[in-house]
Amino acid sequence: MIQIFRLIKVIHLLSLVSFLGSILTFIFISTMIDDAPMSEVHAGRKFIAEGTAGLTMPALWAMILTGLISGYKKFGFRSRFFQIKAGAAALLLINAYLFIIPSVNEATEIALRSADILPVEYSAAYMKESLFGAANVILTITTIMIAVWKNDQVQ
Repeated sequence: MIQIFRLIKVIHLLSLVSFLGSILTFIFISTMIDDAPMSEVHAGRKFIAEGTAGLTMPALWAMILTGLISGYKKFGFRSRFFQIKAGAAALLLINAYLFIIPSVNEATEIALRSADILPVEYSAAYMKESLFGAANVILTITTIMIAVWKNDQVQ
């Protein structure tokens, strides 16, 4: 049984790296296509949209599920720490599904419809994607800090 929980921790860490790493990659791509030709903007936006659906979101789910399993095993449902972790998980998912994914898709659709220059609507969709994405990154890093602090308190 101990081996299973070690595997869960490994999956948790790998999913965290995949989640944050994919976001950093998308930030880099976004800066690279900022003043690029439209063919590169189209390719970059497709990569961001497909990467969000195929890598970032599965990594988020894996990170949340393994984090909640670990938190439950170590602290139980009634623990304030577990409740905070569960609340943060809910906020991450709500923000991702209500704001980030629709903004990513909207920005990508607008970019793909554009032939010569990106319209103003693209900037608004991209700004929403960036702001809500930053909120998830900040919430994730805050949750990491709380977990590290809590684990130091337990030991």
